[in-house]
Formats: sequence, structure tokens, C-alpha cells
Amino acid sequence: MGSEQHRLCRKCLLKDMSEKEFFHNMYRYISNLSEDDKVSNSEYERRLKKCGECTNLLNGICRICGCFVEMRASFIRVPVFVDTVLFTDGIIQPCAKKCMEYRKMMGQENVKILADVQVKHAHMLREHITIEQSAKDAASNGADGIIVTGTQVGEETPLDLIKRVKNVVNLPVFAGSGVNAENIHDQLQTADGAIIGSSLKERGILTNPISYELVKKVLDGLK
Repeated sequence: MGSEQHRLCRKCLLKDMSEKEFFHNMYRYISNLSEDDKVSNSEYERRLKKCGECTNLLNGICRICGCFVEMRASFIRVPVFVDTVLFTDGIIQPCAKKCMEYRKMMGQENVKILADVQVKHAHMLREHITIEQSAKDAASNGADGIIVTGTQVGEETPLDLIKRVKNVVNLPVFAGSGVNAENIHDQLQTADGAIIGSSLKERGILTNPISYELVKKVLDGLK
């Protein structure tokens, strides 16, 4: 591979990067989304512009949530929606009420909210609350989808947790961590979708470039 393929593209969107086939596939996916699930073109471009100004945008991926920003501009991921959790930098309170209020105030009810429950890298302050209860709370507070994760980046989302959440909510449930070529088939037999980040990056390091070979390997795992 040439050096260009390994170049870190800070503040770059996918359209600024390599024209490999999987990037074209992503754009085809975006173009095929239902109009009901998308914001207006002007709003979409406004959001991409904001992402392009952010230092946490790297190789088209948000380093905060691990998502391709061009694919997620019609929804947001809320890591702490209904749970009260302890991170390394302190306690984070749930934001469901404010999140829904802001969405309505901005007239953006068409923007979907995907809410993590008992999110990775955090410790529940009220340990007696089950993941089922967190999922039901997220649903009752307006979440459009639920994200279940392992305990850290790259750790496989336990299938049992996905099943437990799906048993109590009538919403799409996503595997939010650790999906890779070896487990993607099993994960998507249970989950409705997956958020894939570190398994597509060279050596699993988030700041490394996306590997075409790793992407192809993950997609081949679906066959």
C-alpha cells in the first residue's frame, strides 16, 4: 500500500478520502434511506459542516461516538440518556428530558435518538437497576432505538444482554461494541443492527486509518 492510503485525514469526511468500493457502498446506502428518516439537504449539510470543524473528526469517524458522521447525520447517539453513571472524570446525569425538549424546540422531531443503556466505560451508580429497566426507561422517554455495549471499546456486546433488551422493548436494538468479522453473523442474528468502529481500524486503534481489508473481512462475515 502507498503512503496515501495510510495518511491520517483529520477533519476529513468520507468524500475527501479514498474512492475505494466500500465508500461508494456507504453513499449508496445513504441515498437509499427513506426520505422520512432523513433531514432536509440543507440541514444535513449544516451538520456535516459542524462535524468538519470538530477536532474529534478523524478519517470520517467521530472519535466521541465511533460513527461515520455522513451516515448518522439523520440521527444522534446519546450515551447517557436515562442512567446515572460514573465515568473517570466524574458523575454524569441522564439527559432524556432535556434531549427531547431541545429536539422539539429546534423543530427536529424527525431526527432519531439512539440511546445507550448502561453504556461502556461507565459504572452504574444505582447498581440494582437492571438493563431491562434501563431499556424500558429509555423507550418510555422517547428513544427511537436502544444501543447495548460491552464494558469497553472493542469488547463484544454480550448476546444475552441484547436478547434481554429485545424482550422488553418494541424498538430496534443495536450492538454497540466489539462487532467484528468473527462474530458479526451471530450478532446480527440477534441485534437489529450494529455500530462498528475499532474492528475496521488498523490494529484496532481508533486513530489509525480505516483498513479496506478489514472492512471487506467484516462484510464477508455476513455471507
